[in-house]
Amino acid sequence: MPSLDLSPDPTLSISLALFHLMWIHLCVKEPLPMLQALAVAVLSDLELPLFVPSCLLVLRCFRGDTNDTFLYFVHRFLFHIYSRLHSLEASTTLVLEDEAIISLTRLNMALRPSLLTRGLSSASGPSDTGSPAEQRDDAKKNMLKAMRPLPTQHYWNVYFDRQQKDQQKSADGTYSAATLEQIGSQIESVQDFWRYNNNTPVDQIKMRESIYLFKQGFQPVWEDRRNINGGSWTFRVPKANGPDFWTRVQLMAVGEKLQGCLELGDQLCGVGLSVRFNSHLISIWHRDASKQKSIDNLLATVLEELPAELKPKPDNYFYKKHSDHAGFKAPPSDTTTIAVPTIEAPKV
Repeated sequence: MPSLDLSPDPTLSISLALFHLMWIHLCVKEPLPMLQALAVAVLSDLELPLFVPSCLLVLRCFRGDTNDTFLYFVHRFLFHIYSRLHSLEASTTLVLEDEAIISLTRLNMALRPSLLTRGLSSASGPSDTGSPAEQRDDAKKNMLKAMRPLPTQHYWNVYFDRQQKDQQKSADGTYSAATLEQIGSQIESVQDFWRYNNNTPVDQIKMRESIYLFKQGFQPVWEDRRNINGGSWTFRVPKANGPDFWTRVQLMAVGEKLQGCLELGDQLCGVGLSVRFNSHLISIWHRDASKQKSIDNLLATVLEELPAELKPKPDNYFYKKHSDHAGFKAPPSDTTTIAVPTIEAPKV
């Protein structure tokens, strides 16, 4: 085996040590106690804080590869070195290539007696009462804060429209608002969105039923006072592509991709999906149908973001103002009856 010449640079020394450990494991097949002895010999001359960068380096390189005995041993070994300042304690059972089981028991390693002051201020003030344990707790709290759910820029609500077979139109051609139902909890984070999306299989939505993902404050009805001057793009999508297409359009909405392409003063209201006999009708609603640049940019953004296999043909999408729908009727100020949006298929 080649001799181990430790470099004055601690990081380089550790890299050389790890290289020799790997060389022993892969080439010489020395027993595991030899690895322990070599590791102790190398680390006894190093200050532990200098070992942290190499810990991170090894974890980045070998993250997730727990099937390899050597990498798993190095991972556990570095973890215990860093977490215990005065001893290395391991009680881990490893299975080697020959399926022999070796139990690593307590291995005490005396460190060089020195006061480690790296990272500490040269003088402590009267109010500096934090112990190393408290500092570690603070670091843990900061890490947990960073792991909190990633909030969305806007809050979103999910609506479901279940049209009954015996549902009758009123005299003015509108449906009752009772057919529209808000479902689930409000979506306030990326995790909330995926929780909703993964538990709402599109292929189980029945014929002529619809689902909508709308910003808080908007309702998926033409006559909603924040939608009344708006319009929507509608895409006819084969049922085989519907779930993927729908997820991507929702991500464009929640990720503010669609809002970002609109003109100043215009707003994205939400997106919707309606089930038809052999296709899904997926719509994108915005607030101001008078802004032609918004209309053009919405279409361009969707077509740009979709992969080639999902791009619809030109005769499978169209734009329409809400007020141009046959069932649209602006509600008087003293009524609560509104039209349930029924997405129309493009006329070919």
